[in-house]
Amino acid sequence: MELKLLFEDLVIDQTINKDCETICEGGEVDERYLKLVDGCNTIDGDLVIYNWTAVPNYVEHLSSIRRINGSLRITNTTNLGNFDYFSNLEEVGVVASDSDYRPAIEVIGNEELTSLVLPHLRNVFSVHTSTVIIIKENPQLGMKKAEAERFYEAAHGRKYVVLEYKDTTTFIDELLENKILFSAVLFFLLLLLIFIVMGLVVTRRKTKHRLVLPQPPYILGKRSRFVLESLVKFRKYWSMIHWSGVGTIANLCGVTRFKTLHVGVAIHSASLVCTAIHLTELLVGNVFDRLRLDADVNVLVMNNETFLNAHMLPLGANGSLPRFDHGLIVERIKALMSKNICVLIGNEKHPDCVIRDLPTELQQEHTYKYAGDQYSFILKKIKPLAQHTSGYEYMVKISPNATPKVKGGMDKNPPKEMRRIVRLYYYRWDNRNTPDVFEELLQLSRLCEPGKTICISNRRKEVFSMIHMIYTYIYVLKEVIGLKDAFQLHTEKCNGSVIDRTEMLLVMAIVMEWAYQTYTVPDKLVKKHTEWCHSYSIMNMFMNEKKNVMVSQQLHQKMNVYGIVWSPVLLLDALIRELLSQLGRDSQI
Repeated sequence: MELKLLFEDLVIDQTINKDCETICEGGEVDERYLKLVDGCNTIDGDLVIYNWTAVPNYVEHLSSIRRINGSLRITNTTNLGNFDYFSNLEEVGVVASDSDYRPAIEVIGNEELTSLVLPHLRNVFSVHTSTVIIIKENPQLGMKKAEAERFYEAAHGRKYVVLEYKDTTTFIDELLENKILFSAVLFFLLLLLIFIVMGLVVTRRKTKHRLVLPQPPYILGKRSRFVLESLVKFRKYWSMIHWSGVGTIANLCGVTRFKTLHVGVAIHSASLVCTAIHLTELLVGNVFDRLRLDADVNVLVMNNETFLNAHMLPLGANGSLPRFDHGLIVERIKALMSKNICVLIGNEKHPDCVIRDLPTELQQEHTYKYAGDQYSFILKKIKPLAQHTSGYEYMVKISPNATPKVKGGMDKNPPKEMRRIVRLYYYRWDNRNTPDVFEELLQLSRLCEPGKTICISNRRKEVFSMIHMIYTYIYVLKEVIGLKDAFQLHTEKCNGSVIDRTEMLLVMAIVMEWAYQTYTVPDKLVKKHTEWCHSYSIMNMFMNEKKNVMVSQQLHQKMNVYGIVWSPVLLLDALIRELLSQLGRDSQI
């Protein structure tokens, strides 16, 4: 220290001999003292930091100090902030009588001291007082529990320490301090994550292989809502004529002997059928526009190749099968077996109306044989899924045909019998009843995954394919398609014929209900939307109750002779007259 006082620029290098120790005298720490203390390992005397208003230069020289034979006092300072310059200090001890019975470490009244870091402190003592560490009245001092515990251990007990601080310990700090606990918690979280992932995988597999219907697609993204709204805005929806006075139209039609209710129902029904007829004429056009229409459809097909190639719902061939045509029945069985999921649509209680002799009771078995092939169906499970939908699970044993390999003998290694589970979703759709619950049709549409599903039915597969097409454009592809284009595209690529007018209205009603359930109806169309749905509900209920009342084919032909389209008023008048005339022939009225 005397050499340093004489030669302030003297540098003491002790890196070669670790056992050689440099001892410096204590004192009040300022910039000059800090220059002298560089390289000192031991301070002999009290080290006092007092009245600092800022951290002086060369304060990093304190990091070489490992021992103080006296007290360390840091008092009445400002702007210290994070004080971590005693990074190698290990021991502070008061043994001489000139320390005035002070504690070994005293940190008091430092207004902006935020932290005091002494990471290697292991021994603090004072022979003159029982309290060896006092750290208090430092309003911004924060400390983690582990740092406070280091002071307690260095003083050899909590009773020798006065320590005031803000606890800044976090949950992660506590875990890191207790490594065993941290390891246990980490291991537990890892196990929990593995179980969650395994549970999700198992649940997904079970759901995938269970007889369940997915949730209806009532939660739509922004793009899907836009596509659905564009369909709702289709102007042909709103082309119906709504009459404010039932008596006026009754007089116009010359009707006086029918009850007002029946006239009103006839008006609603005729108005909706009028809409469907105009829509049909809009789609198929008249005989003079067919060449132009064909060219338009070719362009339409090219523009929608993504849907046609990847998302068009496959349909089983044929309609209602002859009872004893085993070849056609087996072809339908093969179509059923070609996909993971099969949607059957029939008009009776059980699916054997679509595939003859299909087992409908548990453990019942039936074998289909044709041209050497055998398909044995055993019903394993029946589960009601919704009002009109049931799930059927079959175990199917497939015995392929063993063809002769040489004349007079059979193949030595014939194909082995295969077994697989087949799941059918049977939707009951009566011939003369139009569905009044649209949610199931949307759920079945969502069930149909691209390339994994086929629909087989005697009659209604075309309209279901149309519903699935609308669903796909809205929910899956999220691409805008006009209702006119949708009907034309489906007619061109499904079975070449327009679905009937009641089915057209059903498709339109499903779009309307979907828009209502997803709050997609534009504000300016809410009233018209309500009127449309009300009229459809009345017509649907009326037509389901009066199955003998229908718009005759003769009237259809009269309405479109030589491609001439009637005006809406004449159409409505003719339709109302026919419906009311049929009501008049009903003996119950």
